Amino acid sequence: RLRQAYTVASRKLMEDIDIIAGPTIPMPAFPLKLDEVDLDGTSIPIETAVPPYTRPFNHNGFPAITVPCGFSTKGLPIGLQLAGHPHDDATVLRAAYAYEQATEWHHLRPSLSSLRNLREESNSRHIQFHLCENQKLADQGQ
Repeated sequence: RLRQAYTVASRKLMEDIDIIAGPTIPMPAFPLKLDEVDLDGTSIPIETAVPPYTRPFNHNGFPAITVPCGFSTKGLPIGLQLAGHPHDDATVLRAAYAYEQATEWHHLRPSLSSLRNLREESNSRHIQFHLCENQKLADQGQ
């Protein structure tokens, strides 16, 4: 019943809009071996920290896609998530394609130095991130 109520509320939210856009995850790229992250002073297991922006669309069945939208101040990639109405994957794909055609982010790659730094950080099982940096970049459309 809770899931049904959530889906109904989500559909009502989408009545007057075609696409929801926002950050894919609350941080830039991170090492694969990471166990936890520090988000603004709070230590969170990585499996909890990563999906808070994607999970709602998994639960309510809305189609979603991620496209590159910039780099963090450390040169690591940031993704923009686009989500749409249930069973309307075509609109989501068209919006993602239009965004990519209007920007150059999908042609750019992280610098080698940022990847080296990420590899060095992969020896750690805990990394600090600040939500405000990733959110600020996403708000600026970067």
